[in-house]
Amino acid sequence: MAKWLPILTFHRIDEHYNPICYNLSLFESAITKLWEMNYTTISLEKAVNCLKTKKEFPNKSVVITFDDGDRTVYTQALVILQKFQMTATIFLTVDYIGSTFENRQMLNWQEIRQMQNLGMNFGAHTLTHPDLTSLSLSKIKEEVYQSKSSIEDNLGVSVTSFAYPYGNYNSLTKQIVQQYFTCACSTKLAPLNLNSDLYSLERIDTYYLRSKFLFNLLFNNLFPAYLELRRIPRNLRELLKIK
Repeated sequence: MAKWLPILTFHRIDEHYNPICYNLSLFESAITKLWEMNYTTISLEKAVNCLKTKKEFPNKSVVITFDDGDRTVYTQALVILQKFQMTATIFLTVDYIGSTFENRQMLNWQEIRQMQNLGMNFGAHTLTHPDLTSLSLSKIKEEVYQSKSSIEDNLGVSVTSFAYPYGNYNSLTKQIVQQYFTCACSTKLAPLNLNSDLYSLERIDTYYLRSKFLFNLLFNNLFPAYLELRRIPRNLRELLKIK
């Protein structure tokens, strides 16, 4: 058993050099490496159950997540995940399903249902991907609850997980999310640990693992130190934003 667990965050799988894009060949290499190192994927729900019961995480396990609902999850990532019998949680931006978002083609409901049948899980990522901290109380509730309700109506399952757009949240948004979900993912750069807050779960954005060398640090004792170094500029940006 393990005291910490990486939740990896992807967005789009393609060849563009963009903060939200992850190279297809590198994605296949990363998933292959997880398999070679005898890692298995567990559901976000199972990881959260470990937190609730204060039980250590299964050894050599990882959670894979995709934010937004980009169509490349279906066209590029799915076949690789299936090849190695791995699963993922995809957080959907509901109003853009079957449409485009920021010039990107998004998943449609037929593709989402097919992925569900193949073992993929789905969470909510609001209706329109706003910064929730800038909205009124009523608009926050609409974005949070209606996204959950729409996915449930279309997939016929309970939706228990949420991801904050841009990773932005405050005490008000957390309170509202707590009313409808059992957990929420943040963009705090760290592995999950047994003291993690259920409504601001740490994740590791794979933007910081965009080479074979960097991804392989995941299996190295130097990995915590690497994350600590990468958090320094992020923390500085947050401080400057506050001022």
